[in-house]
Amino acid sequence: MQEGLCTLLFVPADDARKVNKALESGADAVVLDLEDAIAPQAKDDARRRARGILDARTKGGPAIIVRINAPDTGWGVSDLEVLGGAALDAIMVPKATPRMLCLLPGRCPPVIGLVETAQGVEEAAGVAADPRVVRLMLGSADLAADVGSELRADELDLLYPRSRVAMASAAAGIEGPIDVVHLDITDDDGLVAASGRSRSLGFTAKACIHPRQLGPVKDTFRPGEDDIVRALAVVEAYEQAQINGHGVATVGTKLVDLPVLRRAQRTLTISGISARPLTKENL
Repeated sequence: MQEGLCTLLFVPADDARKVNKALESGADAVVLDLEDAIAPQAKDDARRRARGILDARTKGGPAIIVRINAPDTGWGVSDLEVLGGAALDAIMVPKATPRMLCLLPGRCPPVIGLVETAQGVEEAAGVAADPRVVRLMLGSADLAADVGSELRADELDLLYPRSRVAMASAAAGIEGPIDVVHLDITDDDGLVAASGRSRSLGFTAKACIHPRQLGPVKDTFRPGEDDIVRALAVVEAYEQAQINGHGVATVGTKLVDLPVLRRAQRTLTISGISARPLTKENL
């Protein structure tokens, strides 16, 4: 799965109108939901529709991810059977734990582990270490129900699980995690604040449930032009220092060492310009 996806738009896989709208929304990825958004009696139809969408897929457009039902359920087993060999970018596994991942077939698409239980939070490092896992996502509603916590406006309840998931991702060397859905689709200020809080902890993306959320999320997680200019300056200064036999450099009055360089390189990767010559002409 490609890196740098920062907006993931969830949509019920059995709602053709919403799926088509999502595919044209400008989201980095569309998540076809076979789990919570689908009633039990509609599961079979939803997975058939998801397979049809994937089979009709053409080049271009957003990444397509499918959130399956938990693989310890009959629904999850059927999801994996129907999706076998499909042209999807990743599957999202709900209630992810190392034990849950063991139930997946040995050969499967890249996996996004959805951490949304107390056990999942405590075992996030084990989930992230699975070689099939390319990214973690945190889920808040199921987690709050499992823990018995309150979904607070200031998100203090999410500080610990966000930190655990971010640390697990970094320790495993995988891309920064995806943050929880902001449930109030009209609360732009709250969405921006929540995105800023998660970004400060190491998250690099956020799940969305409505197209209007995409812009604020992208503005928060995507580096701005000033961020890119600073990152380019850091990389240039560090490379020049290496040529001159020095282990550190300065940009203005600030020290540039290897951790600062890695942060700058991450900014450029997210911006999609790191593979090109690191010059300001790339802007």
